[in-house]
Amino acid sequence: MRQESSRPSKGNAGGWLHSLGDPQRVYRPVQAPPTPRPVTIDAEAIMRGFESETWPEMIAQLAGSLGVTARSLEAIGTAWAQSHNAFAFPMRDWTGKIIGIRLRDHTGHKWAIRGSRAGLFYSEASKAPEVAIVEGPTDLAAAITIGIPTIGRPSCQGSEQDIVRLLARWDVRSVVVITDNDGPGWAGAQRLSGMLTVPHVCWTPPTKDLRAYVRAGGNRALIHAMTRSLVWTKPVNHDRRDRP
Repeated sequence: MRQESSRPSKGNAGGWLHSLGDPQRVYRPVQAPPTPRPVTIDAEAIMRGFESETWPEMIAQLAGSLGVTARSLEAIGTAWAQSHNAFAFPMRDWTGKIIGIRLRDHTGHKWAIRGSRAGLFYSEASKAPEVAIVEGPTDLAAAITIGIPTIGRPSCQGSEQDIVRLLARWDVRSVVVITDNDGPGWAGAQRLSGMLTVPHVCWTPPTKDLRAYVRAGGNRALIHAMTRSLVWTKPVNHDRRDRP
């Protein structure tokens, strides 16, 4: 549209303005980013592949560096993951199914294979009336080394429901929760304590963790003596098996 200017030009350009108005804007809807699909893995098949790459000498070398027995590492399914240049530890749910894989390299760095679900570290051979609960697969190996039936948590927090269900499946009657010697370790033990339905006690070794305690000379008899001197929690059992 042409409009006469209030300031006519003195030249030959004329005294008209050409009002174009606001250009018509094209509004495009903002698309939400696609929801990433959850990665699913066949953890059991992957572990079988790792086991085929594993030689006994590899497990023996890891055992020596950790201060545990090779047999304890073999009991929990430790294998060498060539593609990750690390050792692999299977994580299981309460039924025994492998649902994830923890990796540990020679520097002690730990991570999980993408698509893994956090689970427990254990061997069915550890089924017993009394078991210990520790943090991680290497503390688990240390406990097995000194003859303590044990379940390993993925960390100081989490997997409480799987622990409770596994204890019920094993018909466990008492539990010793062994924590790392730090605040998060104790807090995680207290959280788990509130969910246990069998007599239990929480104990912290005088070292960094249980594996360090075993390397320093700690053994099953010492742990038994110290935990028996503590006050045990005896919760009301709500399990249906104990109801009239």
